[in-house]
Amino acid sequence: MITGSVDPWRQAVVHLVVRGPQGQEATLEVLVDTGYEGPLTLPAARIAALGLRLRRVRRVMVADGSLVDVPVHEGRILWNGEERPVMIRALGDQPLPGIALLLGCRLQVDVVDGGVTVEPLK
Repeated sequence: MITGSVDPWRQAVVHLVVRGPQGQEATLEVLVDTGYEGPLTLPAARIAALGLRLRRVRRVMVADGSLVDVPVHEGRILWNGEERPVMIRALGDQPLPGIALLLGCRLQVDVVDGGVTVEPLK
């Protein structure tokens, strides 16, 4: 199970471990974005620090409705106790896990301190 909290701005955040191909690792506090359909975004500087491999460039529609070309990198995350591969888009300043990452999971948010959990559905 992944746990998190509701931050002072009343946003659900969880802790996520991202790993690079040479053992680089970062533990991030990420804002859960149910309006984002993709798997995960990270700032370009974080992607570079982790040494993630570029897989392709994809044209995506961003929140303001415009289309932009976004680099997509391959990384690994620790998710519900297991390491798994994930495609990571280099986009924005805030790491965002999206709905694609949450598929097959229950997201529960109780708007209290320590009130966010993500667990696999059985």
